[in-house]
Amino acid sequence: MAKPFKIFLWIVGGLLLLLVGIAIALPLLVDPNRYKPQIAQAVKEQTGRDLSIGQMKLTIFPWLGANVQDVVLGNAPGFGPQPFARVGEAHVSVRVMPLLLDHRVEIGKLSLDGLTVNLEKSAQGNNWADLAKGDKKTSPQAPQPEHGPPMAFSIGGLQVKDANLAYTDHAGGVSYKLQKLDVETGKVELGQPIDFRIAFTAAATQPQVTADVKTAFTVVANPERQAYELRNLKTDVDAKGAGIPGGAQQLSVTGNARYDAAQGAFALSDAVIEALGLKLTAAIQGTGLTGDAPKLSGKLASEVFNPREVMKKLGTALPPMADASAATQARFSADYAGDFKSARLDNLVLQLDQTKATGQLAVPSFSPPAVTFALKADSFDADRYLAPAGAGKQDPAKAPAPKSDELPLDLLDVVSARGTAELGALKVKGLKLANVKLTLDAPKGAVKVEQLGAELYGGRVTQTARITPGAKPRVEMKAKLAGISAAPLLKDYNGRDFLSGTGNFDFAVATAGKTVQDLLSGLSGDTALAFVNGALEGINLKQTLAQAKAMARGQVLQAQDAPARTEFSDLKASGTITNGVLRTKSLAAKGDWYSLGGDGAINLAAQQIDYTLKPTITGSEDLKDLEGTTVPVKLTGALFSPKIRVDLEGVLKARARQEVDQQLKKQEDKLRERFGPQLDQIFKKK
Repeated sequence: MAKPFKIFLWIVGGLLLLLVGIAIALPLLVDPNRYKPQIAQAVKEQTGRDLSIGQMKLTIFPWLGANVQDVVLGNAPGFGPQPFARVGEAHVSVRVMPLLLDHRVEIGKLSLDGLTVNLEKSAQGNNWADLAKGDKKTSPQAPQPEHGPPMAFSIGGLQVKDANLAYTDHAGGVSYKLQKLDVETGKVELGQPIDFRIAFTAAATQPQVTADVKTAFTVVANPERQAYELRNLKTDVDAKGAGIPGGAQQLSVTGNARYDAAQGAFALSDAVIEALGLKLTAAIQGTGLTGDAPKLSGKLASEVFNPREVMKKLGTALPPMADASAATQARFSADYAGDFKSARLDNLVLQLDQTKATGQLAVPSFSPPAVTFALKADSFDADRYLAPAGAGKQDPAKAPAPKSDELPLDLLDVVSARGTAELGALKVKGLKLANVKLTLDAPKGAVKVEQLGAELYGGRVTQTARITPGAKPRVEMKAKLAGISAAPLLKDYNGRDFLSGTGNFDFAVATAGKTVQDLLSGLSGDTALAFVNGALEGINLKQTLAQAKAMARGQVLQAQDAPARTEFSDLKASGTITNGVLRTKSLAAKGDWYSLGGDGAINLAAQQIDYTLKPTITGSEDLKDLEGTTVPVKLTGALFSPKIRVDLEGVLKARARQEVDQQLKKQEDKLRERFGPQLDQIFKKK
């Protein structure tokens, strides 16, 4: 859009210069309309284009002026019948007496009404190249002798009404338009402020956008010092179309700017930008802009804004959250420093609701993009920003397997990122962590490494993850929980504390894929745990065995008000995960009346369990007749809500069979003593 607009300004400037020339030359003629054929012929010879001029009028005193109407310049060959440019009416005038007596040029208001310019580009070229052929060829001129101070110069103002510029790229299939352009200035005098008021409508086809723009400002120029100021800028933009987020947006910009070309210095002050419900303030200074080491610095800040409203204006509403007041207040501020290749935000303050973070953020390179950061925050309750309680909530036993929605792992490779983030307290999925520190080293196109350390539930967690990007990203993870109190951790995270005690948990796994299902299905590695002075919560193994024994014998066991837990003094387990299925290599637990082993599998991808606990009764008054017996307890179904079946009937049958065999053996021994060896053959045959 910049190049067509530059051409537009060049054309306007050329027409104004032409009008000034006409104003000076034509008053000497009686009837300027007599020369329209000669003017048209000269244009035809120089450009090959047709020029038509409507009525021309002259004034001589007290203003030396010219008025031209209905000027039409034809298009270049091969670009259609529509004119290249058209002017409805143009007027220029110069005061006679100041010019004659004081050598002072006082030009009245320059006016241009109904200007239309059609710029076109095709595979063969464009329709303005022939008009610019002589741009670089200038005739050498002899140096002019100085005759005192320069002539004073002023213009009463510039007024452009209803101008239209169209740029069409036929090869690219895009077009841009500047319509209903109105420009009005105050008096133009060297070294004095010049007021501008501009309004226009801009339109584009790719993307489809229409924007109404109104701007006003004052320009103060000092060409001798190469110093320029833009004062009291106020710009309003009302944009609509498919290319605008949310379909429609409004933008307002105010501020002041100063540029000193001789010093290579720039300053933006009192800048205020309002859009999307955001109000941003900025003050930026630049030095060395004309040298090899430009520097920018300043301050950026926002007033408190509502992120929900911002996202709504962007056409993407935030989902419902557990806390209706979450994500309703935010702000930021920072000291800015950088150049045209990098940027840095120091003394950064980010606030979201009750969470406040401070630190620094830097972009050491815009291309290729890279980010470094060091942030510290007081606390963050992530659960406030999750879905409301009950929204899509399911019983864990009935929860479906994880979906195969693709994870946005490719986003990790968009930019190189390196830094640290620290949190005094963090709550996520019910878990409460303290003194959290995250370290990230994620170079673009290479292995990303993330490390996490935190305190939780009386112990500490350390975790390292490595992600190797590619068509099938590979994820490797190691974690260690030391001195953890299991019951409150599981209660907060899962709502059920199926294990209590203090202990350690280690795992090292690897997988590959782009979806949760792929990652879980491909999970492989090793895991181990060791807990002391705890219990298997939710199951009273002794009571379960006693009830099973009573049922097997046709008896009714009197109900007991005993807690649903099986205490242990020591619990150790280890296992191997292959393709998302965990199989234990060892399980050993000890209680005051049992020892426990087991084997089986847990399908992590499908969240299903098929496991057999094997408690051996070592000493219990209630189960005295089962002492020394191992009773299988089968766990099947949903991982967090399994079905429990005790195979005591099989045990009792086995014991009865064993007792019968023992009685037969005793009878056999008695018969042997009584009848002697002659019965050996009979028993052998039997």
